[in-house]
Amino acid sequence: MTLCKPNSRIQAGRGLWEGTNVEFRGAAFPIGGDANIDGLVTIPNILLEFNEQLVGVSHGMGKRNRLPDYQLNVAESETETEDLPSQATELVRRIHALMAMKELRRKWVLVIIATGTEEFCNRCDTPNHSSVRRAMGILRKGIPRAFVVLLGPVHVASSYKQHINLLKPRCHCLESISKRRYRALMVEWREVFVRNEFNSLNHSTFGVLAIPRLPIHSREPQSLLVPGKPELNRKGHTYAAKWLWNRLMAGPSFNVSNMIFSQDSYYCPSVVSETISNICRLVLHSLLLFLH
Repeated sequence: MTLCKPNSRIQAGRGLWEGTNVEFRGAAFPIGGDANIDGLVTIPNILLEFNEQLVGVSHGMGKRNRLPDYQLNVAESETETEDLPSQATELVRRIHALMAMKELRRKWVLVIIATGTEEFCNRCDTPNHSSVRRAMGILRKGIPRAFVVLLGPVHVASSYKQHINLLKPRCHCLESISKRRYRALMVEWREVFVRNEFNSLNHSTFGVLAIPRLPIHSREPQSLLVPGKPELNRKGHTYAAKWLWNRLMAGPSFNVSNMIFSQDSYYCPSVVSETISNICRLVLHSLLLFLH
């Protein structure tokens, strides 16, 4: 199984080293592999409990071009959905440099694309549909067997007011728009994501799971964010990893509205939905990939 990811500061691990803008990729929730699940809760560290032969996990700190190519985190801070095609191209290049096509054809690759928080926050913009579609095409052509998780903007809320995104006052653009415009933006993000999921249904070795937003909540939601910035801190990344893992295991019926994240357990992959059956097969192989 191989891990890969392209796109934003979240995947690059910005904000995880307190008081700096250092990119702590080894602790980023979609692809970080520093420590273990007792020290850092990330998707790779959860998967390592089931499969010790993950490839592509990120370690350490630094920008994309300062870390070795066999770490398949191709995310860059301050990027948006229009940058996805170039990141997908770089990801495919790294994968092909890492293993021969003959070997790659026997593997499944899990690609997690966490995107949108930057453009949603900075410009109140909708996703660039043509860029998302092109990126999916690059991945489909370059990776013989892939399952892509397309993850939208982060939504951090109080457990008591889950409809209010606490990133809004931290974002100059979002702070000034009406609730009606905000809801319309979310609808547009959902439509673009679902369209890409639907377009993948005809391919037996390439699937897309669209999750238009990443909702996490807490009774003390400010404790999930870097002070004064629209960035998740280490606790926020822990909550995000737990939410995404349980969503993958439980399928579309997963409901966080009544959940207490700090007390909720990690779902066991022995009971899974049809949507995530491919991921269970991935865990039994030796390659996992994340994008963004």
